Amino acid sequence: MPISGVPTASVERVWNDAAQSPVTRPVVKLIGFARVSATPGEQWRVRFEVPASVTSFIGPELTRIVEPGELELRLGASSAEIRLTATVTVVGPTLIVDHTRRRHRLVTVT
Repeated sequence: MPISGVPTASVERVWNDAAQSPVTRPVVKLIGFARVSATPGEQWRVRFEVPASVTSFIGPELTRIVEPGELELRLGASSAEIRLTATVTVVGPTLIVDHTRRRHRLVTVT
């Protein structure tokens, strides 16, 4: 939200942390962002809908997979400035995904 009476823009980002992976992966992965413009006094809400396929990675068998288990989603202006975290659980068997997987997340700003 703007603080000096001047319209501003903010980029809100969402990362996922997959620390329990069977292969070496980045500590956090940027999986979405939204640029939000605001006028003085204006408040907004950013909603990210993240399909499980966005968390896919190349597994030990060299296929792209989505594994069941807990993931931590982090929201903030940067990876060092996290404002909100949520733990989500992916359920079901390990899923092999290909080039037709959903690669994008839905972002809504209200």
